[in-house]
Amino acid sequence: MRSLPVPPGKCLSTEYVNSTTPMLRRCGKGHEWSTTLYLIKNKGKWCSQCSGNFPCGLSEAKEIAHSKGASADQIS
Repeated sequence: MRSLPVPPGKCLSTEYVNSTTPMLRRCGKGHEWSTTLYLIKNKGKWCSQCSGNFPCGLSEAKEIAHSKGASADQIS
């Protein structure tokens, strides 16, 4: 299996266990998150904040829904 290229960043974890054990990473823009080497090298998963694919809280979700035209009764 060929590995995908790894984007700029740094592994902050000091101990490697195996490719499926989460490790702390920092992307080139300074965002920090935990992921596995397997997801980076084999699935191309990288910084969720840079990709725009990250979890948000209830207030942020309501703002997004409102910005897309949802009415107050649909998002309360």
